[in-house]
Amino acid sequence: MAAFLSANGCWLFFNVYLTGFFLTRTVRFIQEDEQRHVFTRIAVDVALRSELTASVKQHILVNAPQVDWHFPAYKASGPQSPKVLTVSLGGGTAAVSRDVKGSKFLHDIHLHLLSLVARRWYRRTAASRSTPINETPTLTFAPRIGAETSGAEVLCTIENRPPLNRIERALVRSAFVYRSSRNGSLSLSTRKMLEELAGEVESAVEQERFSVADERFKEVLQLHKTLLLASAADTDDVSGNAATIGSSAYSWGDSSFNMEWLRPYRDIARLAVNHFDDDARLFNRVSYVPASIVGTLPPRPEKLLIDAQLIGKNLAYRLAEWWIRKARR
Repeated sequence: MAAFLSANGCWLFFNVYLTGFFLTRTVRFIQEDEQRHVFTRIAVDVALRSELTASVKQHILVNAPQVDWHFPAYKASGPQSPKVLTVSLGGGTAAVSRDVKGSKFLHDIHLHLLSLVARRWYRRTAASRSTPINETPTLTFAPRIGAETSGAEVLCTIENRPPLNRIERALVRSAFVYRSSRNGSLSLSTRKMLEELAGEVESAVEQERFSVADERFKEVLQLHKTLLLASAADTDDVSGNAATIGSSAYSWGDSSFNMEWLRPYRDIARLAVNHFDDDARLFNRVSYVPASIVGTLPPRPEKLLIDAQLIGKNLAYRLAEWWIRKARR
């Protein structure tokens, strides 16, 4: 009987302990400070990691023909030299296709298989003398890393011959690894998370709750600096930062992560200037952002420090517009 009572007592104590533990965790989670901490951890540990991984994969794939496979650059080769590309330019005939069942995304690519196919095709094309003078044989591996697809997916196109043989087509099909979309990472974006916080700032300003807007803007700036510091990397004693790489290898212009993270400041600067007469706290806070970023980051890479000055430039532009409106009145 004593043993039975002891077992019941231990079981009761264990249940009370677990209940108290989960209640404590729940209370902590619903507290605003804890929510912001969790939000920041998700932005850095989940969203940023996923975006950087996808971006690096894209850049490796796009640069593989010249950097890893040592084929001539697209512009450097002659008009009749065979070309191998990993970015589709819209031409060519489908040489290898695959039927993707359901909604899936391209998770990975076995580059060594594509390299083998490309080298065999390149040697065969270079040895052939049947290509007309004005035609350039081009082999293109079209799919993009991270892109979702369903149905018939073109894996490889060829322009101006020669075709791939059966073994090469099988290797191309084996090189592309698709996964179900529901098994992919959460569709989180660091820029959208910053924009979500910036939206809270804009909402507070429009409701004329300027003290709340000031606090929310501090959170925007803090998350921005946390992302920049989390992207820092030292290679061979040279300071670097992953925020300077392009967020997508397929976009034009400066599409670095750093420039993406600066976008939410545009609307905030506009609101800060428009409500300058009502409350100058947000304006003062925005004008301090470039100096705050410069004081937080190391001196290199200098691109991050230079780009931070764009916030002040945009603020000055908005202030000039505001002054012109005042002068016209």
